[in-house]
Amino acid sequence: MNKAALKGVAMTTLFFGFWGPLVGGLPYVWAVITIPFAYAFGLGPALICGLLYGLWRWRSPLEGVGAWWRAGRGALCGLIGCVVCGLAYSRSLWDLWPVGILALHGVPAGAILGAWRRAAPAVEEPSAQMPGPVPNAW
Repeated sequence: MNKAALKGVAMTTLFFGFWGPLVGGLPYVWAVITIPFAYAFGLGPALICGLLYGLWRWRSPLEGVGAWWRAGRGALCGLIGCVVCGLAYSRSLWDLWPVGILALHGVPAGAILGAWRRAAPAVEEPSAQMPGPVPNAW
């Protein structure tokens, strides 16, 4: 992974980390007092979602895809982030209500943020070979 792709993944992760808890907690954050709680519970899933979406976005940019495809990828990454953090919050494997609560807010937030992001530009890998001899202009 080159430097431009790594920067793109980091910026996507920060984008999801900043906007994810706000969009996921939208039913509650209209009351400004609940914003810290949205970040307390939603920052972990949002960062995981952003990291997965950023890696997927830069690994296979699919330049011509529409917003629906990006929203589907964002929703899937949001679900994975919510499952990982929800399992960390739950006390046992049978106590899965944190996964459901996080997924209820995280999957739509991942879909919205995924559709909001533009398609990744094509990143060219630098050639490891030395340039060959310059042909004569004759």
